[in-house]
Amino acid sequence: MNICVIDNQLGNIFSVCNALKNLKINFIISRNKEIINKSDAIIFPGVGSFPAAINNLKRFDIFDTIRNEINKKKPFLGICLGMQVLLSFSEEIQYTNGLNLVRGEVKKFPENKNLILPHVGWSKVMKKNNFLFKGIDNNSSFYFDHSYYASIPNKKIITSECKYGIKFVSSFYKKNVCGVQFHPEKSQKNGVTLLENFFHFVKSKI
Repeated sequence: MNICVIDNQLGNIFSVCNALKNLKINFIISRNKEIINKSDAIIFPGVGSFPAAINNLKRFDIFDTIRNEINKKKPFLGICLGMQVLLSFSEEIQYTNGLNLVRGEVKKFPENKNLILPHVGWSKVMKKNNFLFKGIDNNSSFYFDHSYYASIPNKKIITSECKYGIKFVSSFYKKNVCGVQFHPEKSQKNGVTLLENFFHFVKSKI
């Protein structure tokens, strides 16, 4: 199993890679088209702004590459910002179009809720029946770090939700694409289990 971790010059790559090393998963950090194309699966981690992420994908000329590989049914895991860029667009900083592989938008948490932003730390996740959460109890805690959240109209693809002032999407699954708003690589035992579940999914596809 050969995993490509996308190097988009936005933070948190090494935390993810350390988690993969501990799980003894073969991976390569890259933004090279050929390596992305030849990989068995893609992980896209990220912390930062939505416009910067999209600009970098276009600057490195891998925006269409990632879209094409996902459309070829290659397993994909987007983490935090890596999940958000899958959506149609974001209102962060300026209106920016995303990969538009999942219909939805990225919004800022409402100011009238008197929330401390970013939403950082451990929060309980209300899961639905999905392979990613196999062996994980409902209302288990995962680690979050974000100021914007995903709004997805297709409720059928939502696999978990979290509440921080409002209820928001904390994960989704659509065909070969998994997206998580939280950071499994920082979520201790629950995060390790979720990553293992994703890799079992990858193995079933290769």
